Amino acid sequence: MAYVYLLDLHQLIDQRLAEAGQAVDKTKNDPFEKRFHEGRIEILSAFKDFLTENLNPKLPRRIRVGYFGMK
Repeated sequence: MAYVYLLDLHQLIDQRLAEAGQAVDKTKNDPFEKRFHEGRIEILSAFKDFLTENLNPKLPRRIRVGYFGMK
């Protein structure tokens, strides 16, 4: 997998997590809509955890330290 693709994927997930968080705040009156956005947050977080655990260790050390602060 290309390193740039993985880094872009992390950015996209962070962006969508922020959007879903804002949507939860806006839909306090509608419980179904709120639960939908909470589900989005759960799935996106699980996918980001999967990427972090399984694909980030395959990145070169310079990229891991530079972008994620991990060794």
